Amino acid sequence: MFSDELSKKTIYISVTGVQGTLNIIEAAMKYYLNSTSNSLRGRMSLRELNKQNLQLKDIPLYSKDLKGMEKELKRYGVDYAIKKDVSQKDTYKVFFKAKDISSIELALKNYTSKEFSQNKKMNIKDIILKYKEKSKEINKDIKEKNLTRDIEGR
Repeated sequence: MFSDELSKKTIYISVTGVQGTLNIIEAAMKYYLNSTSNSLRGRMSLRELNKQNLQLKDIPLYSKDLKGMEKELKRYGVDYAIKKDVSQKDTYKVFFKAKDISSIELALKNYTSKEFSQNKKMNIKDIILKYKEKSKEINKDIKEKNLTRDIEGR
């Protein structure tokens, strides 16, 4: 009799311990999932962006500028969504929260300055053509000087 009561109490204590452990694990998992979903940054769907109940703004971008701009937006930690603009060919709309407008402006300035400096650099073929033209002009001037010297010298 004594052992039956003892075994029942032991089983009750072990079941209660397991339930407590499960509750702790469940609470920890819920906390982890909530913290990771709230800390998501960067590209998301327009629906997820709308769930944040904030005013949205948009800017148009051409497809060639899309990848570079996405890198800049991620660097500045901006939540954004991209949709294809059906009214214009090869154009996308980038939606973002209105409160992030200063970050967007910085990202745009940074991206455009990078694009400008990359476009400013000439490739080797263009450089060769440029100096070829210059050499033709110089040779033309030298030939003209020689012709005038020959004419005057005679």
